[in-house]
Amino acid sequence: MREDEAFYKSVHAACVQVDVDEVMSLVKTQAEKGDGASLWLLYRDANNMTEIQQRLREAAAAGFPQAQFELAWAILAPQEGAAGTGAAKVSAGDMLRASQEQLPRSEQQLAVCEYSGCDGIAVDTDAAIKHCARGGAARCNRCDDENRT
Repeated sequence: MREDEAFYKSVHAACVQVDVDEVMSLVKTQAEKGDGASLWLLYRDANNMTEIQQRLREAAAAGFPQAQFELAWAILAPQEGAAGTGAAKVSAGDMLRASQEQLPRSEQQLAVCEYSGCDGIAVDTDAAIKHCARGGAARCNRCDDENRT
């Protein structure tokens, strides 16, 4: 417990030295250039649902895998307005497919969606089993167990 306390005190001491305004200024500059990770950080700092969703969609569109995964979850929740509208509208399936190579949990969720069907993903048991096997996802055991019966 004392080691944990010492660790947290050292983290706090390091954080106190960070100028948050300066860091956020750098993040905003990179976001304006289309950097997905910076757009994602701005989404995490947004103040209202409209801004949160817009920034998350921008970060996902810029190709940041974590944003794509989180947007898929928001769509599956279902969070009203998360998918966007018109030509800019995306599906959970699009986002999971885009991020599956970089994030194993995206592939796991894709497998679950392929097994039961989700926004933008038709039921495809063979694909679900393939994604489960590749990812070794414990959550996918249900798919495999039910397939054996």
